Amino acid sequence: MDNSKRGHIPMQERLDLNKTQGASTLKEVKRIQNVPYASAMGSIMYAIRCTRPDVVFAQNITSRFQQNPNEPYWTTMNNILKWVDWKSSKQSTTAMSATEAEYIAASKAAMEVVCIRKFISGL
Repeated sequence: MDNSKRGHIPMQERLDLNKTQGASTLKEVKRIQNVPYASAMGSIMYAIRCTRPDVVFAQNITSRFQQNPNEPYWTTMNNILKWVDWKSSKQSTTAMSATEAEYIAASKAAMEVVCIRKFISGL
């Protein structure tokens, strides 16, 4: 994931995933058994519930195929994980408490809002 190209959206537009694309040959079934599809789905569900409501639609589509996943589903799942990874970041300073960490995050968010407002007013 570290060297992967990150996307601009969590899921491709007009992506057609359906149950007929599931693993059909013995080779595909063996390969997909080694893929942590359910674990990745659980991670995405946690991220959605706690912090990332913008990924709900993509998670909803990919969760339909947990019984018989295949390469297109796993690729879509990886795209969602790349999207979530791309948007997360660590604070550059160390906070002494949870409250201080929240103040730091709120301050950075306020600075971004000010920049965006200035940009929009300049248009």
